[in-house]
Amino acid sequence: MNIYIAGRVSWGEGDVANLADQLEARGHIITLKWWNKKVKKPFLNNVDHSQVLSDEMVNAVKKSDVLILFAEDTILGAATEFGIAIGDDTKKREIILIHPPETRQSVFYTHPSVIVLENVDAIKKRPWY
Repeated sequence: MNIYIAGRVSWGEGDVANLADQLEARGHIITLKWWNKKVKKPFLNNVDHSQVLSDEMVNAVKKSDVLILFAEDTILGAATEFGIAIGDDTKKREIILIHPPETRQSVFYTHPSVIVLENVDAIKKRPWY
């Protein structure tokens, strides 16, 4: 399956990359390893790089069969990727939200396309895993 993983930039070298490695070891394709793209902050001071990267991210979300979002209170960019996945009606995809109980909630976490899991280990119980 084609999988896109969204989360905080600072998690890219940790939780996100580790999950990506596990999924690839099982034969899945990660549609974009954005954490390897050297994300440059502040974004508005790096417009050319940021525009190219944001376009790559949008396309990678649209190519995915599964989107996995590591939810947290400060996930502005990842929340955008989450919205793209919900709003893209050209493809049916599974949208998984890793949502620890202490994380702020959104009405969109109840969307019919969204599956809320308490932790990463719960992904291993998905039929496609």
